[in-house]
Amino acid sequence: PFGRSSIELTKMLCEILQVGELPNEGCNEYHPMFFTHDRAFEEFFCVCIQLLNKTWKEMRATSEDFNKVMQVVREQITRSLSTKPNSLDQFKSKVRCLSYSEILRLRQSGRMSQD
Repeated sequence: PFGRSSIELTKMLCEILQVGELPNEGCNEYHPMFFTHDRAFEEFFCVCIQLLNKTWKEMRATSEDFNKVMQVVREQITRSLSTKPNSLDQFKSKVRCLSYSEILRLRQSGRMSQD
């Protein structure tokens, strides 16, 4: 479902990056990688849609699993962005390390540390 995936991914990226929201003085989110390319958001989208496709395959997802896949992709993206990559190449490297199985492992270790 490439069309739906593209639309939902765009919405998700805008939420994550707070696109369209008023500036918040208390928020200090800054992503230097968006100042290294002329078309940084488009490049970022391309990396993320490839990630979505890869994650979809790793999860062996069907259309019923769409929301689950999107939740995993959101986590992959936000975890990668939290490292404050300086370039899109660094973001790509970070996000490649966060496969579906790695996200499951991180979630499991997070649950164990809460107990």
